[in-house]
Amino acid sequence: SSPNAKSVDFMVILTRRKHSPPVLYVNDTKQAKTFYAAVESVKRAGTEVGITKDIPVRMVGANPFIAKLKHVFHLENFEECLRTNPQTKMLVVNTDHFGSKKSIKITPYDNFATWEGMGRPNSIEVEYDKLYGNYRGVSINGVPKELLDRHGLYAPGELEKINKEEIMPGRKAYFRRLLPGFKPKFKGKKTSDTHPFKLRKK
Repeated sequence: SSPNAKSVDFMVILTRRKHSPPVLYVNDTKQAKTFYAAVESVKRAGTEVGITKDIPVRMVGANPFIAKLKHVFHLENFEECLRTNPQTKMLVVNTDHFGSKKSIKITPYDNFATWEGMGRPNSIEVEYDKLYGNYRGVSINGVPKELLDRHGLYAPGELEKINKEEIMPGRKAYFRRLLPGFKPKFKGKKTSDTHPFKLRKK
């Protein structure tokens, strides 16, 4: 961003986590802090010494250079930035795969279409998803509709089971180990404020 910028309209957190939808819009500050604290990436086989297969990892702010004793300070500073800049909208963008019945790779072109849509009114349509506790992108100009349809990519109840048995336990263990005392918030709030995104009507 420009050093002369007076405000930031969007903040994007990239995560690499299978079963996470391509785009989530987070409008709850404490939930945004939780996402930032547990960004998920991967250690690639062949690119790191001693790694023979891809290993999922989590790290605060996707920054491996933050000293562990400074994690809490870093998170508090992040939350303060969001609180004092309410105009900033936060998106969590997945770069992995989505789907089980049919697993689809989320490509850089899908991500670029999302970023382009941020600056164009009504280019991104969202709806509140109880499973994720925030707003999920359901229509984005330039992104295949099939990729955004979680109901078509998973059997009924399958994603809920994956979230309960695989994803949530790992997240909770991560916070207990690395950030003792930190209280994560996994569910956000449902409001009518989805500006600048279009809210899908039921």
